[in-house]
Amino acid sequence: MQPFWECATAGENSLGELDVRNFRPEELSVKMQDGRLLVEGHHEERNDRHGSVEQHFIRKYTMPKNVLQDSLESHLSDQGILRITAKKKAVENSQFKNIPIQFKSDKQ
Repeated sequence: MQPFWECATAGENSLGELDVRNFRPEELSVKMQDGRLLVEGHHEERNDRHGSVEQHFIRKYTMPKNVLQDSLESHLSDQGILRITAKKKAVENSQFKNIPIQFKSDKQ
């Protein structure tokens, strides 16, 4: 199965999930480079029931501007799902400006 990315932005800290079940943890890497998230998986040629296989992938994602890059974390489940999480930047309180309501009579 090919790696599959599913965006999971509904959660407070979730960025996405990637199906990497064909790779062992030591065959995976997650890193930041020039504002982009790079997820890489590589395993050397090995034999399976159909012959030999070597797999390699690189996924590159532009990081959303509202993400604190220093808070990035990756978690690998026992089902082979790699989840990327990061905290979002605090939303700045916007300054409110009261706009007075002016009353105009339609009567003259």
